[in-house]
Order: sequence, then structure tokens, then C-alpha cells
Amino acid sequence: RTIDGGMNWEPFYASSWPLTVNRNLRDITFINDSLGIVCGGKNYGNGVVYTSNNKGDSWSFTEHEHELRSVCFTDAMNGVICGYSALMVTHDGGTTFTKKEEPKDFFTGVVNDFSNKLWMCAFNGNIYSSSNHGESWNKIRESNSWNTSVNQLNCIAISPSGRIACAGPNGFLVWSIDGGAGWNE
Repeated sequence: RTIDGGMNWEPFYASSWPLTVNRNLRDITFINDSLGIVCGGKNYGNGVVYTSNNKGDSWSFTEHEHELRSVCFTDAMNGVICGYSALMVTHDGGTTFTKKEEPKDFFTGVVNDFSNKLWMCAFNGNIYSSSNHGESWNKIRESNSWNTSVNQLNCIAISPSGRIACAGPNGFLVWSIDGGAGWNE
């Protein structure tokens, strides 16, 4: 971990980190200087969420029904965690998460743009957006092939100019330069 903005790094050995829980850790975010959230899971099994309220000195642990892949907050109170058939939202800074029933997909990444609109990609190539902190989602791009090995998406990012890009295995990229209205592969 670092406590000086990345200038120096030191090994992290938190006594509260449950090392006996063998899960892949997929994503991490810090909402402010103190509150951090890590999510993960393994092989489509149970998901995990670790939360720290003290700059990462100690962590609490919760287990969830499905593997979790990505976490994103639009502000200090509103956030989303997504994964394999899992979509959860919080409106209390991560104290509690509520499972959303729709949409259903294998979500692999979530990010917010500079207007705090959320964007989420799925393993099958679908892309979704939400303008209300994850309460409802619109499918913006639907995969155009049943051959998912061609269209798989693992992550999503947004540039400072608002360009949206998603990446997947074997060098597959999809991007939009017009706020999701059109997509290039």
C-alpha cells in the first residue's frame, strides 16, 4: 500500500484480512481517503466484498452469492458492484448493498463518466448505461454474434474527452466516440 500518493510502497499485512478466504480479487476503489472497497470471486462461485473505513488498516469481509468483478462509485454515497449474474447498488456509501434483479448478464466492468452516468460491460459483449446511480439500466450495445469468443468484454474505461472503450480477450476492442450512440470494433 501507499500513504503518499504512490511515491513509496510498502507490503500490506492487515490483521483483519481473512487470508483463509481463497478468492480472486478483481477490483478496488477508494471513495475517499478512508473508505475503500475490494470485490472479487472465483470460478463463478461465491463473491466477496472487503470494506475498510480506516485507510485500509483493517477490513471487514462479506460473502455474496455470485462472483463479483467490478466496483464503481459516482459520489460518496452511490455505487455499484457487478459480476456474474450479480448487480448490487448502494446509496449509503457502501454500508449496505441491494441486489438488483434486472438486467441479468455476466457483468465484467463498471465505470462512471464525468456526468456521473454509469457504464457497464458484459462478458458476452453487451454494454449498458444508467443515469440514476444504477437503479435502472438501458442496453446501449447488444452483441451481434452468438460466437462469444469474438465479442467478449472484460473491462470498460472512459477518457477525459468522453470516449468509451471496452477490451476483451485476443485483442478485441469496441469503442464509441459519440456517447454510446455508435460503436466501432
